[in-house]
Amino acid sequence: MRALAAPGAELVVDCSGAVPALEAALEMTTRGGRIVIAGIPKTPLPVDAGRMVLYERSLLATLAYAGDLPRVAAMIAAGQLEPEGMITRRVPLAETPAEIARLAADPGDDVKVLVEVGG
Repeated sequence: MRALAAPGAELVVDCSGAVPALEAALEMTTRGGRIVIAGIPKTPLPVDAGRMVLYERSLLATLAYAGDLPRVAAMIAAGQLEPEGMITRRVPLAETPAEIARLAADPGDDVKVLVEVGG
């Protein structure tokens, strides 16, 4: 990263939540850079607060949903966005606990899992 954007990136956004990616983010950012965690880690993250302070990095965690849901719902209603292509699996309501356990263990290639309520 430093070879591509010396002395490092101003902003690194991690959408994976993978511990190695987040550890690398600290190394990729320049002094005063920002690291944004948008992926949900499956395990607690070790954060070296001393290095964050010494390297003057900022850390922000976000789901990026602030104000997005009403806007996206309006786009779907207006026909500007077709969400059907994002649904990779459908499960009945009764199978929801098992599906959550499966996704927690190995999400595979699933993007969105739709829980179907009713017949």
